Amino acid sequence: MFENKVKINTLIKVLEHVKFNSKDEESRYFAGSPILGELMKDILISNNPNTSFEIKIPSPQWNLIKDGVEKNIERTLEWNNMARENKIKHLKNLLMPYIVNENIIFEFEVFGNNHHIR
Repeated sequence: MFENKVKINTLIKVLEHVKFNSKDEESRYFAGSPILGELMKDILISNNPNTSFEIKIPSPQWNLIKDGVEKNIERTLEWNNMARENKIKHLKNLLMPYIVNENIIFEFEVFGNNHHIR
C-alpha cells in the first residue's frame, strides 16, 4: 500500500509541475487541457476521497498555481484575439481541478489584458 501512495504522490507532483511550473512551451497546451485537469482530480480523489479543491489564498500551493497561470497567460500570444468567454474558459481549464472564486478569475483576466496591451 505504501509503495502505491508514493507512486501516486509522485504522479501528482509531476502533473502539478506540468500544469503550473514547467517552462517548456509544449507544457502550456497540457496545462490548459481539461483532460489533464480531470485526470488530476481523479488521481487526487483516489489518493484521498476527502480531497478539497478549494484553494486557500494565500498559501504556498496558491503561489505555485498563481505563478503557473500567470506564466501561461504571458505565453498565450493569441490572448488579445480571444473572446472574453474563451479567456474565462481557458483560465478555468488552467486552474482545474482547483476551485477559486470568480474574483480570482477576473484578476487573471485583467492580468492577461494588461500584459498583452498592444
